Amino acid sequence: MKTDIRRQNPAVYFGNVGVSKAAVSITANADSLTQSFTRTISFGSRLTQILEALLKVKTEYSNNNWDGYGGQSIDEGSFQNAMVFAMSFPHSIPLPDVDVIPTGEVVFTWSQGRRQTFSVIVGNMKELSYAGLFGATRNYGVEYLENQMPDKILENIKEVYS
Repeated sequence: MKTDIRRQNPAVYFGNVGVSKAAVSITANADSLTQSFTRTISFGSRLTQILEALLKVKTEYSNNNWDGYGGQSIDEGSFQNAMVFAMSFPHSIPLPDVDVIPTGEVVFTWSQGRRQTFSVIVGNMKELSYAGLFGATRNYGVEYLENQMPDKILENIKEVYS
């Protein structure tokens, strides 16, 4: 039986849409467990690293014209969605570089040299625009942010390191 590696991050709770008392209790317990995992060394340290990187870019790109060419300040919706996206990272993938593009959107980049690179731009409407270069092969598209990392994005990240 193949294990879904997206579920290797216990800090990620896949949501509960129930409204009963039991569903509310389950959500509260899951939130409590998530907080416990984020305080551990093995899971908490990765989470801390990526969240610190996100907070650093939020501070660094908080003003318009940050690049001297009219770059927009970091978009709050993109930043919030980037935080959700970062929380969905499986524990088994390397952490990406985090940056902001001139439109104010957050970009995550996984790279192993010039011709093994993959980037995901996180938009303010939960869109994940991606592009990758793997040797002579190019791959690009758009996915949408939900409760877990989309398969296409996960496949491309793994391609960078294969």
